[in-house]
Amino acid sequence: MEDQAVSPDWLVVVGSSAGGIESLSRLVGSLPEDFPASIIIAQHLHPEHPSHLKEILSTRTSLTVKMIEGRLDLEPDTIYIAGPNAHVEVSDHDVHEIADGQARPMPSVNLLFQTAARSFGERLIAVILSGTGSDGAIGARVVKEAGGIVIVENPETSAYPQMALAVPPTMVDQRAELETIGPLLRDLVTGVFEIQKQEDPPNLKPLLEALHQRSGIDFTQYKLPTITRRLQRRLVATDSPDLEQYTAYLEEHPDEYEILANSFLIKVTEFFRDPELYSKLLNGGLKEIVGRALETGELRIWSAGCATGEEAYSLAIVVAELLGDAMRQVNVRIYGTDIDAESISYARRGIYPESSLSNLPQELIDRYFIARDGLYEVRPTIRSVVVFGEHDLAQRAPFPRIDLAMCRNVLIYFTPELQRRALHLFAFSLRDRGLLVLGKAETVSPLSEHFTLVDPHLKIYLRSGSNVLIPGVQLTAESGQAGRPPTLIQQFDPPRSREARQQRAQRYPRDRHTAGVMDSIPIGIVLVERDYQVVFANTAAREHLGIHGIALGDDLMHVGQFPPLARLRDAIDTAFSGEQSMFSYSIIAQTSDEEEQNQDIELHTSIFDGGTSEPGSSPLVMIQTSNVSILRETRHELEETAERLRQLNLAHRSLRLANDRLGEANRQLHADNEELLISNEEFQAAAEEVETLNEELQATNEELETLNEELQATIEELRTTNEELHARTRELERMAAEREE
Repeated sequence: MEDQAVSPDWLVVVGSSAGGIESLSRLVGSLPEDFPASIIIAQHLHPEHPSHLKEILSTRTSLTVKMIEGRLDLEPDTIYIAGPNAHVEVSDHDVHEIADGQARPMPSVNLLFQTAARSFGERLIAVILSGTGSDGAIGARVVKEAGGIVIVENPETSAYPQMALAVPPTMVDQRAELETIGPLLRDLVTGVFEIQKQEDPPNLKPLLEALHQRSGIDFTQYKLPTITRRLQRRLVATDSPDLEQYTAYLEEHPDEYEILANSFLIKVTEFFRDPELYSKLLNGGLKEIVGRALETGELRIWSAGCATGEEAYSLAIVVAELLGDAMRQVNVRIYGTDIDAESISYARRGIYPESSLSNLPQELIDRYFIARDGLYEVRPTIRSVVVFGEHDLAQRAPFPRIDLAMCRNVLIYFTPELQRRALHLFAFSLRDRGLLVLGKAETVSPLSEHFTLVDPHLKIYLRSGSNVLIPGVQLTAESGQAGRPPTLIQQFDPPRSREARQQRAQRYPRDRHTAGVMDSIPIGIVLVERDYQVVFANTAAREHLGIHGIALGDDLMHVGQFPPLARLRDAIDTAFSGEQSMFSYSIIAQTSDEEEQNQDIELHTSIFDGGTSEPGSSPLVMIQTSNVSILRETRHELEETAERLRQLNLAHRSLRLANDRLGEANRQLHADNEELLISNEEFQAAAEEVETLNEELQATNEELETLNEELQATIEELRTTNEELHARTRELERMAAEREE
């Protein structure tokens, strides 16, 4: 009986889609020859086309590359590729195909990440490369909840950044350039930093004590393996080979304390997180507040520490449900603030993966979100009432006249001094009988005289007691906080909407006459660019090369089923080097009476310009395919057709030049339009920041007005006292005069 396979120490799972083959090729090419972990790749592929990904990656790495068929044991130094016709699941020692009836991209990145997280937990690294859509966002959440690592390709330089951008910043451990991901994976899984192999790493206890002083969180009670694994991630990110040098790095970069504290904490947010709380607000406290707002015409809510915005939008949805058609009659303002600029930028987009909406019933999703390519965008009716801004509870002024303040799971990361200041801010901000909601592990004990407990389980408090003034800013960096996680991924504007296919269609127009002539001949004609992108292909060529569909703008290496990929690429490369090439191969084709027949195909490649080459323009390669059995009969027709093609290309030269100028003008207009859109987004962000600052100034102004009223009352009291003293003086003078008489 064979021994059961031993589970590898680490597992790397990779997800990619459009543009992913190039990214995968560069990634595996940067891995060492003895990479001591298993790698499983889920690249979206066309289910009807055979995959050549194994052959492509095998030429880029010395690691073993296997296609997943049936069930395979996981082994180090091995790359496993999911096929185009099945999803895959991971256990602690193998990977296997499964049948799945759900409508999702194939193979599913989410399914791969989710099953791998259940089996490997903190020993899992999930990597998201180039791709469109949002497949992988749900899986990334599960990986983070299991304590794994999430790395994304830098969206700024990625060919298709949508998959990376679909992952909220709070779930991303590292954003990395494609060339650095391989070395980063090597450092993480090889344990070149020795802290994981030591039972009591030197300098660890002093480091945790310093972190406790900075953040107010005592990590000495955390499990040592968990601490060392997550600490090693920071050593890798800061290029510190040991704890001694990392401690020196902390002294030079104090902000790293905040990043380190958050690397020990798993923070995952979503809409309607803790549904019990929102049900209580919907049917209780917030319902009463909304009733008062219908009378006053104003409703103001503050979500402090809103991270990527889900909490603020959730509150807006609850308010919209309570107000209904009366929403237009009330001036609703919901302020979402956080110290992390990247999280606020993500929140302003108002676009979230499906995983963030898991607690929402479908009717609310349909009512308040717009589905776009697997993502969900907040509808304008909700977005318009939410204002996002950067705000530091340790340094900034509060917002006045607040009806409900939510500050959940924020105070637990504060020092006692900062906790008292934050509660002081809320005591000033909240109206009389306003509500404060804290996290279940938080209390108002540092400043309990201003709050009355309403719900001990959900930590809902009622503002009561005397009025307070805004506290002064006296906190130093040492009394600061761990705060919200300073995420390493930045948000970038999506790529321009012009696709490569449209660009090529502009450069190489086809009229109906040309298409009709070329499609009628039995000789296959294909024109490709240097990157193997198809510019033109007639009907015979599609039959001879096994191309399904139009294929214009597609990579010929990925859409053709035959001839052999390597021979075709070599023939095209030879043609681009200036030499002609020819080889033969066989295909099975159907005759007119639907019988299969073997056909010998002869393929020629050569440089093609049709007499239209211009300075600086890229050459094309013409691929000619022909059935050898009828080659002799069609040779003359081919020559005539080639001549006609050259004449047609000459006739189209002027049209192409004009079209290039039009395309350039259109690209310029498109760029100007994008700049206008970016400027508009920047203006909206600036407007929200101005409104946030205005609220703080208004709070300060109201405090000054209160002080002024108190001073005026004091003056009135002094004036009254002074008049009484004058009257008493006159009475004494009169009595003295009478005594003298």
